[in-house]
Amino acid sequence: MMIYSAVQKKDENDKYIDVEVKFNVGDVRRVLDLGDSDDPTIVPERRCKGL
Repeated sequence: MMIYSAVQKKDENDKYIDVEVKFNVGDVRRVLDLGDSDDPTIVPERRCKGL
């Protein structure tokens, strides 16, 4: 499953441009360090500190 989004960023002329961003569920799981758990409520404590 791919997730598509558009974000704005400034180009070299300080003008905002839209940039398409694509990522999948595996990318989200890797960044959040969810591992192989099928339970999305189990998040490592180090990811929750400061929230």
